[in-house]
Amino acid sequence: MAWGIILALVTGCQRRFITLSPIWKNLTRRVYTIYIIHPPVLVGVALALRAVDAPTLLKFAVHRLASLPDLLRRRGAPAPDQEAGPGALNRA
Repeated sequence: MAWGIILALVTGCQRRFITLSPIWKNLTRRVYTIYIIHPPVLVGVALALRAVDAPTLLKFAVHRLASLPDLLRRRGAPAPDQEAGPGALNRA
């Protein structure tokens, strides 16, 4: 069922968003870098937190916060004042 939902979302987005705004074009050029570099960072942080004796929810929060700078450091990340949501596609 999950694969069907994913396929429906991808197909729907391909039909609805025919053209991309400059922000989305910039992000699509850099997407594979995030897919390749970000997972090892997440695994490294998770392994470092494995030995810490803390509640699971706290570890999860620290893991998310520790991996956020990695995503934001990528050149493809939009500046905080730029909107990069689905609505931005229609405004450009």
